[in-house]
Amino acid sequence: MAKQISIFAENQPGKIKNVTQVLSNNNIQIKSITLDRGTTDYGAIKLLVDNPKKAEKILKQNKIPIKLTEVIVIQMNKTSNSIFSITQLLSNNNINIKDAYGFVTEKENKSLLVVEVENNSKVKKILKNKNINILTDKQIYSF
Repeated sequence: MAKQISIFAENQPGKIKNVTQVLSNNNIQIKSITLDRGTTDYGAIKLLVDNPKKAEKILKQNKIPIKLTEVIVIQMNKTSNSIFSITQLLSNNNINIKDAYGFVTEKENKSLLVVEVENNSKVKKILKNKNINILTDKQIYSF
């Protein structure tokens, strides 16, 4: 399962640069980034990277506190696997989406939806029963 890196950071110039510089200097590719403003003083930087364990170690060595969270990465299409159909399916099964964001891969032009939910195994089963493609770690980290 994919691992999302979450970094709680002060809202001030240079914070995102510092994080991305540490990762870049250590040849870690950022696959996606999203920012959650949180409050006026603090927010969260959320990343998918090609090597989350290495990134975790390096960020901690640089005194950047992080949290690794398991997320599900779903491949979408324009019809049956749209954001609406996926969120409707999860809602109909009483699944709360704690966090979500989408992005498009550069190489294969795939539309992906990243979701954080309370019960990953249940959600994976629901999605697989509807033939919705969940990306493996290897697929996510290689695009």
